[in-house]
Amino acid sequence: MLIIQTVVLCAYACGRQNNDEIRLLAKQLGWIKELNIYNLCDGYYKELPIPYTPNPLAVSQAGNYDITADHVTLALKGMSTLKGHVRITQPDVEMQSDVAYLYHEKKTGEISKVDAFGNVRLMQPGQLLLAKQGRVDVKKKTITVKNVIYRSVLAKNKTVVVKNPKTGKTEKHLYQLNARGTAKEVDRIKPGIINLKSASYTTCPPGSNVWKIKAGRIQLNNKTGSGYATNMWLLIKNIPIFYFPYISFPINNKRKSGFLYPAISASSRTGASIAIPYYWNMAPNYDMTITLTIMAKRGVFWNDLFRYLTPSGRNKGSFNVSFIPSDSEFRQFQKDSMKEWVTRPTFNELQNASDNRNAFSWQNQTQFNLHWAGNINFNYVSDDYFIKDFGNNLLDISNNQLLRQAKVTYSGEHWTFLGNLQGYQTLHPVDQANVLNQYARVPQFQLNAIYPNEPYGFSYSLNSEFVQFSKSQEHGSSIKPVTGSRISVRPAASLPLIWPFAYLTPRVQLQMTSYRSHNIANKHENIAIPIVDVKSGLYFDRAVNIFHHKYQQTLEPVIYYLYIPYRDQDDFPIYDTAYQSFSYNFMFQNNRFSGIDRIGDTNQATLGVTTRFIDSSSGDQKASASIGEIFYLHRRKVKLCEPGSVCALSDSDKQNRSPIAADVTYNFNPHWSANAGLTWNTYLTNFNNQNISVQYKPDQSHVVNFGYDYVHGGDILTGTPKESPKNNLQQTNISAYWKLNKRWNLMGRWNYNWSHGHAQTFFYGIDYESCCWAVRLIGARTFTGLGVDNQNKFDNTYYIQFLLKGLGNIGSGDPGGFLSQSINGYVDQFGGVT
Repeated sequence: MLIIQTVVLCAYACGRQNNDEIRLLAKQLGWIKELNIYNLCDGYYKELPIPYTPNPLAVSQAGNYDITADHVTLALKGMSTLKGHVRITQPDVEMQSDVAYLYHEKKTGEISKVDAFGNVRLMQPGQLLLAKQGRVDVKKKTITVKNVIYRSVLAKNKTVVVKNPKTGKTEKHLYQLNARGTAKEVDRIKPGIINLKSASYTTCPPGSNVWKIKAGRIQLNNKTGSGYATNMWLLIKNIPIFYFPYISFPINNKRKSGFLYPAISASSRTGASIAIPYYWNMAPNYDMTITLTIMAKRGVFWNDLFRYLTPSGRNKGSFNVSFIPSDSEFRQFQKDSMKEWVTRPTFNELQNASDNRNAFSWQNQTQFNLHWAGNINFNYVSDDYFIKDFGNNLLDISNNQLLRQAKVTYSGEHWTFLGNLQGYQTLHPVDQANVLNQYARVPQFQLNAIYPNEPYGFSYSLNSEFVQFSKSQEHGSSIKPVTGSRISVRPAASLPLIWPFAYLTPRVQLQMTSYRSHNIANKHENIAIPIVDVKSGLYFDRAVNIFHHKYQQTLEPVIYYLYIPYRDQDDFPIYDTAYQSFSYNFMFQNNRFSGIDRIGDTNQATLGVTTRFIDSSSGDQKASASIGEIFYLHRRKVKLCEPGSVCALSDSDKQNRSPIAADVTYNFNPHWSANAGLTWNTYLTNFNNQNISVQYKPDQSHVVNFGYDYVHGGDILTGTPKESPKNNLQQTNISAYWKLNKRWNLMGRWNYNWSHGHAQTFFYGIDYESCCWAVRLIGARTFTGLGVDNQNKFDNTYYIQFLLKGLGNIGSGDPGGFLSQSINGYVDQFGGVT
């Protein structure tokens, strides 16, 4: 211990710099101190111009030199000697020194080598080397300098126009990510490839050594965008923290093979974990990331992600394979379930599941030509709990429907085609409410056509489909599900009539459907239902002046008439049909059901009106408001009942008026916007649903969102009476990202279910960013379901992301993806600004 303490204290003391040394280093490297809200480094490296006078007689400027010195001994062959303020310049390259020797080719007299001594300064755009001595081999294009102080641009971040406080003039300053350090020797073995011996490396500004590396050898390769170091120490505040015999790191955004930084995380599902990823840049058009994760509660988890892109660019995709052998936590869960879940239908499946767990996913997109395209999305897990235990998306760890789909599409001027194979792996966790199996479409074919602007102004369309439906039997049920095929054809003809002040569009359709079913009394059913609708509207506008600002206000009344005669459909199967959510836009659709297994009979007229306020100067819409209601001329009879069952007509189908639906948007200014939609039931004098969203976003670094949703009967809680308030969906969603100043940022989201009395998702985070490093901390809590005792169950997850700019990430991966999904309007900028 005494030896270690001595080494650490010596490293700290020996590595410190006094103020005079810092000022000298800053001056040598061209560091200009500048405090403003844009620059995290509180300064920048000023690039000095390289004076060069082109030689009009030279065949190539690359072989031409501007040479100045106090004393020159010139020889056309052999060696020339330059002394005192030596300056040798080529286009974009300059060398300065006290003394220089120029070696000439015997035959041509061209300069082949340059040796420089004393205050050597090599400069080119983005690079500066200060040394005691150096050699430039012109023929081989190599450079060797000794006892070096260097700086080199790694990435150009942004150009900012600032005001010079001394002169009062505005200047353009380029804030860049720069590496700097020292070395006993620097060799440029090729253009863009630099070797450093006994070197240090950091991206912190002069006087700041928050972090740096010291290594026996460092290579920086601007062509591959990578660097590596051997016999390396990572120092934090000049204190050695980690030793690496070998490490590679990115110096820009180019791909390269090598180990990535370990990811450290903690979760109530996995315990403390450390992930060690290896990135393999196999070829320019495909790569692989292999990750080994050691989990305290579960063991060793393997993941392999392979990505590919064909040279033509028409085919791209990925394979993702995961495997964990002998999951100890899963074995314990199986044992515990024998006491708690033995009565559940899926208990036996849990007991028979292997603790050697795995998952597979294949995503593929293909563009065969201009018209034909294909897509594959296949997902598989070995058991019902894999997603719950290892899902990496904080907001969606309870996805119990895994899509399996392969489709091909054609898109032409008039015709479109879809060929589809689609199914789901439905997961049935024993500790969650039962999840119903989904119908598979194996196969599904759609052929659609549209011919607008035909003779006499008519438009024609055709929608046709063939689907074969299959479904697995539900757990714990003795009833075999209805399966079979469905053929659907819907031709339509319309006559759009459009004037500057109005429009009128009558349309006639014929929905023809044929079923061939199994496990149902009526196995063969055919039906043809005519559909007639007319949509008409007027357009008025006027100039208005509101708060001394000119707007164009519109008034757009619309009437929509729809007639569908009643046809008995109670014996038809229900494959993909449900009631649609009622809203203002829903009132202008021609079926109150979402699919074609039920075509709702009706004789109705919809009245609606929209008004808009349009900024006269910019043409931007300031606000809009719409309101409408459906008036039913007879009671509807078609019900959404399973074949052979008896169900009552819904209350809404008995009423002669629909709820009043409204939608409002308002853009207060470029920073504030709001939207609200609601439906008011005039019979029950209450809201059927409401949604309100407000966003404040003055710039990319500040965004606040507020949302409220209410749907009557939209969140059924098992075991509660039908009219219980707990069955209503009622939740708020508040999210924000806020830059406190140029270094500190806050972020978070709170999604609360008021009906059930718990948070759905809650996370909070903070990040700090300086010139050369950044750190982000995030904690999250997600609702996962009810336990056997009906107590709420949650999963807790924590992120820590530590970024050393110019060296890479350390921590639990990059949470920027889920932040962008959960905070509307958020753009991840972590680590991207200097």
